[in-house]
Amino acid sequence: HTNRTHSNFTVGQVVPVEDSMRKPEKFRVVLLVGMLIVSVMYVGFGLLGYLSFGKDVQAEIMVNMYVNEHPTILSTIVAILLSIALASTFPVQLVPVIQSIEKSLNLTNYHIPIKWRELKRNAIRTAIVLFAGAIAISIPHFGLFVSLVGGLGCAMIAFTIPSICHYKIFGKDLPWYVKSKDILIAAFGVIGGIACTYTTTVSLIAAFNGPNYGYCTPPNATDG
Repeated sequence: HTNRTHSNFTVGQVVPVEDSMRKPEKFRVVLLVGMLIVSVMYVGFGLLGYLSFGKDVQAEIMVNMYVNEHPTILSTIVAILLSIALASTFPVQLVPVIQSIEKSLNLTNYHIPIKWRELKRNAIRTAIVLFAGAIAISIPHFGLFVSLVGGLGCAMIAFTIPSICHYKIFGKDLPWYVKSKDILIAAFGVIGGIACTYTTTVSLIAAFNGPNYGYCTPPNATDG
């Protein structure tokens, strides 16, 4: 879904990459190439899902691979690979939060013996990841909440706000086609965010009110 895609285009993945680069001056090229590849992958997989399953496509595409509501070998392999991907990338997304917490707890002080400093830092990082995972498990319909976050905030962060800032800061020196690009991207973010928020809100209401919410139940055939 587009709203869930928005939630993945966050600065949380960008900052750690730039900080860890050997040549940060080449970050712009890396960012452009990476965003292009990721965008093509998201659009491609989303389009293939809708072309394959139509309106019956599920938020988790693996569900569509089930046979008689039972997992298949293919869906199991996809689930394993997805789990590995999430386990590898989710801690990276938390790096800015972890860095802020470590700084507030003075764990970046190099006068502390390295053994205890690293032990405390690893313990805090592990606890944060486990805490976030526990929240995801405990919240019902968590996937819809993630989509709601993507529609409400991430669409603005990924598309609208950067375009507006670029336009306001460099607008006087930009050619007309660059200004038009900024306006179009900002408008796309607003429209996409509103559409994603609306559809996700409707889905959440339906999920909490039962499968028949919002639909007319046909009258019983025996009723006169």
